[in-house]
Amino acid sequence: RAHANRFGIDPERIGAVGGSAGGHLVGLMATAAAHSGPQDSVDPPDVTARVKAAVVMAGPMRIASGPVADRSHDANQPSNAIDWIGATIDELPEAYRQADAHEQLTSDDPPILFLRGSLDNPETDLPTIGRMKQLRIPTSLVIHEGATHGHWNRAEWIDRVANDIDQFFNEHLQPTFPNGKP
Repeated sequence: RAHANRFGIDPERIGAVGGSAGGHLVGLMATAAAHSGPQDSVDPPDVTARVKAAVVMAGPMRIASGPVADRSHDANQPSNAIDWIGATIDELPEAYRQADAHEQLTSDDPPILFLRGSLDNPETDLPTIGRMKQLRIPTSLVIHEGATHGHWNRAEWIDRVANDIDQFFNEHLQPTFPNGKP
């Protein structure tokens, strides 16, 4: 955003897409970026890294609760969160909370599209979608029937996934004009 003019882009129309762990990071860009202080950012203090819309493809929004937290109590069990954070949730609960996009939700967050395969536990997105609806943040869930985790990287799904993302961004990243007129 700080270099939008240099790259010829509209700083008010920046969206992000990520899948799996990348989806988790995109969720944080949508929810936590505005809550971090300038010391946490490479951007100037008056420029936010927060995106205007986000697409989270099978990325865990909840790290301090739900399935990720459930798998993060025992350091002897496989857990991506323990590997990433370096400790169990019981040892560093605040680190898990800070890594939790769901915990960071506020009413001024941007629209988020959740995209999952039907064989990839789409119900895990429902608590965040419910919370977003309570906060009146535009959100939706697209479930691709018969698809598994990472299906967005497979040739047979690419067009459908790209179309869903394009439709979402066309709806939520409309150009802004002075006085509301093109």
